[in-house]
Amino acid sequence: MNPTSWDLAPRAELPPAIGLLAAMLDDVRRDTLKGVEGLSAEDLLREPAPGEAPLGAYLMHLGEAEIYWLEILSGTPVAEDVKKDVFYNCWFDPSETPAPPSKPLPLEEYVSRLAIVRGLLHMSLRDLADDALADDRTVMRGGTAFFTTPRWILHHLIEHEAHHRGQMMLWKRRMGL
Repeated sequence: MNPTSWDLAPRAELPPAIGLLAAMLDDVRRDTLKGVEGLSAEDLLREPAPGEAPLGAYLMHLGEAEIYWLEILSGTPVAEDVKKDVFYNCWFDPSETPAPPSKPLPLEEYVSRLAIVRGLLHMSLRDLADDALADDRTVMRGGTAFFTTPRWILHHLIEHEAHHRGQMMLWKRRMGL
């Protein structure tokens, strides 16, 4: 990309429409990670306000959400060890017993864990054709079936990360970081 212009090219290894959505996912992730550069392990584990999730929990929630939607997109469960590594359903607003990290983790550990999940998502996208973006996927919530598409799932992951990145940057400023 030319440093004096803004543009986004589809990921070359994917069909054009899917490749563009994947490039958007990668772009929003780059911005998120740039926003947390230089934070210490302690910064990432500290609550920004009483009862508020730490910045590290927000980061792991991004991986958690990707796993949730990846399983719907691919129809294949993600390995339990990968889920455990991003504190799936046990740190950020868990429905199960909370189990946050017992000690601070360095930023590089968060980045590595997110990269593993993103790699799984990219691998699953290789199995899709552009015309499959409109195929139905079923999501069960509270005994009710909802229908979505791969196109909406990828859009939602982009929107979701941008939303939480905004929250993280607000908390980061309020924490004086």
